[in-house]
Order: sequence, then structure tokens, then C-alpha cells
Amino acid sequence: MSKEIDVLIIGSGVAGAMAYSRAQERGAKALWISKSIGATGLSSGAINWPQFNADPSDKRTLAWKLFLQQVHVLDFKSTERAFTQIGSVKKCFAVQGSQFFDFDAHHKEDLIAVVGFSGLPQFDAQATAHMLEYNGFRAQPLLIEFEPQNQERWQSLASFAQDFDQASTQEACLPRVVHALQSKAMPFKHLLFPAALGFHSAGAFLQKLEKQISHSASELLGYSHSIPGIRLGRALSEHCKQDRVINYKQNGHHIDTTQLKNHGAVQTKSIILATGRFLAGGFHKKSQAFETIFKLPITQKVLEAWLETDEQQRPLNQFGEVFATNLFAAGANIEKGAPSLGQAILTGYQAGDLC
Repeated sequence: MSKEIDVLIIGSGVAGAMAYSRAQERGAKALWISKSIGATGLSSGAINWPQFNADPSDKRTLAWKLFLQQVHVLDFKSTERAFTQIGSVKKCFAVQGSQFFDFDAHHKEDLIAVVGFSGLPQFDAQATAHMLEYNGFRAQPLLIEFEPQNQERWQSLASFAQDFDQASTQEACLPRVVHALQSKAMPFKHLLFPAALGFHSAGAFLQKLEKQISHSASELLGYSHSIPGIRLGRALSEHCKQDRVINYKQNGHHIDTTQLKNHGAVQTKSIILATGRFLAGGFHKKSQAFETIFKLPITQKVLEAWLETDEQQRPLNQFGEVFATNLFAAGANIEKGAPSLGQAILTGYQAGDLC
């Protein structure tokens, strides 16, 4: 016997999270599933949104407010720029509070410390400081003598972050940083840390540090597959169930039943496809490219790929017709050009509004 729900959301990234949140906000009975953490973990953890409209009645504004409610623990702050882990400056729309650097309050003569840890070989504080200098900022590396307790060195940023989630590790690190600052005796105004201060929230450590020193402190933006990206993905996917679609039954232009591996047969009024592109497993490519669950055709141009949809974000079949009247798409799978987390927020919200 199949279960009955209002909407099934497939995909655990930002678009899936927004679709689930908006559907629930509207009172829908929703089931949100994914077979993996999704593509959000592949991001820097910052939000890029080049076409944001601040009109209070605009859906972008409504979507952004709902997003902030879902990730309040990360304390996102608006900014036009942020420092990356290699010392470059990246344009963006908002960053996690732990990644915020106040460019407006910073003066060119202010000295920035790029913090490195002796037990962490994957981050080169000196190279990052050199790149910051190249970009017009005064910066110096600050090496902290800090090694893991159970091994000679951390094997990766991920192993460091996992260790840093422990209160004992943060408590051991804090006096080392303070001591290094006092020993260096340089007029630092800000401390930049590698993007690895825990998988849950880096804010608590930075706040404790700032109370003991006369400087502000923040994390850099991560690389792809970054710790802040995984942190964002985890904050969003709390209610996502691990499952995957193994079959579906379609009656004309309506999908009646979806067969799930763990939840069995599910009857839904609507389905939201937020599975991303190739990297997230939403698109598959053999002799020809197609979407992995419903085998929808995708359009490809050079390095771009997307699903064609109508004005209601419903995917089209190979004949340019709506594949199913109750199937909606959101996120990177319908974006033309480089994927944007801002557009994922918006299209996910819209899908949750349409279903």
C-alpha cells in the first residue's frame, strides 16, 4: 500500500532545502530525500547572487529571508567581497559570519595576519599572505605551534575540522594563538584562519578569541569541496532522509506513484527535482547526456548543461512539451551558465511555491 503526501523533494542541496522549507511553510505534507549530501558541499560556503533585487515584495527577498531562517546558526552577513584561501578577492553576495571581513572598516595600512598551524600541512599561510600583498593588502603569516594529540600531523583540512569540532581542541588552540600574537609583537588588525574551523560552527571559537585580543578574526573562503560548504549543506539538510528513486509510474502527463528504496511506494501531488548537474549526480552522460531519474533530455553548450523548462519550472521532453504537469525542477539543473547558490535559493523557493 502506497503512502500519500503532497510533495516529494529529491536532492539535498540548497534548492532542495528551499523547496522543502517553502512547501512546509505553505502547510504541505512533504518528504525530502537524497542519496548524498548534494552539491552544496562542493561550494565555498559563500552565496553568489549577481541579480538580487532588494524589493521587499520580490521573491528573491522572500526567499532570502526564508533561507536565513534555515541557517541562522551560521549567521550569514551581506558583503560584496571576501578573501579566498589562496589570498585572492572574490565577489559574492553573502558569507557565513565566520567568513566575514569588514572591507569598509579596513584601511590599506592595516596589517593582516594569515594564521597557519604547524600540524596542518595543507594550508600555506605564507603563500596566502604573499597573494594578499599582491592584491594590495598588508599581510604577514603567523605560524601557530599546534599539533594534534593523537598523531604527528593532521592528514587534511577535513581531519583538522573534525578535530576542531571538539571543545577540548578549541580550548587547547586558543592560548596558542594568543601566545603567538604576543610573541610576534606586530600591529595586526585582523586574523585570517584557514577555512577549517569545524564542520558545525566556527563562530564560537572566533568570538572567544576576539574577547582576548584587540583584533577581529575570520575564516577565509574555502576551495571547492570546502569545510564551510559542507557546514552549509549540513545546516540545511537536517530534515532530509537518505533515500533514492528506483522507479515511477506515469499516467499520461502526470506522475502517480514514485517507488523509493527505503520508503516504498509514494503517491504525490507534486515532485520537485533538485538533483543538480553532473557533479551532484543529477545528470548522466554515456553516449548521450540525460537526467538520471526521469531520463529527461538535457541541453549542452560547451561546458554548460541544463534542463529546458516552461515558465513554471516544469521540465520539457524531447518534443519540447511538458514531461509531467506535477514535476518541477529547481537549482543547478535548470540554470544556464555557472551555477549560483543565489539562484538555487530562488528557484527552490519558487518550486516550493508552485507545487
